[in-house]
Amino acid sequence: FFFKQKTAYEIYQCDWSSDVCSSDLASRQPFATAWLSFALGTLGLAAGALVAEVAGRSDFSGIPTGPWWMYLGGALGVVFITTAAWAVPRFGVLLVALISIAGQLFSALVLDIVAPVGTSGVPLALVAGVALTFAAVALASRRTPDGGRRRNS
Repeated sequence: FFFKQKTAYEIYQCDWSSDVCSSDLASRQPFATAWLSFALGTLGLAAGALVAEVAGRSDFSGIPTGPWWMYLGGALGVVFITTAAWAVPRFGVLLVALISIAGQLFSALVLDIVAPVGTSGVPLALVAGVALTFAAVALASRRTPDGGRRRNS
């Protein structure tokens, strides 16, 4: 079968495509888009767990126990995706990705300084790499004389 792919201008309310709807919603409502995405994912996981339970094939004994903060990863993921959905249209994919990487590298550097693993200390190459990443962020965020962002052409 061959289907014609519709553009956003050809979509009607009776046509429902999660890809089109979420991308259209993201351009106007990044928080609603992230919430909808995570809510549908959670419902899908709950439905899968329910089906496994009804079929008698569920085994939740492998779920790890630990401190409460161990489960913050999902909530932080929601914050990260929501922030990215808000930031990408404003700053561009390159700058958002570079800022994300720079933040991760800086956090790793701080952890290496505050809570080192081993006795070797923090190598100068690591500090230089983090500094180089922040230089890339500064370079990517420069504006042109007319106030726009620099683009490769």
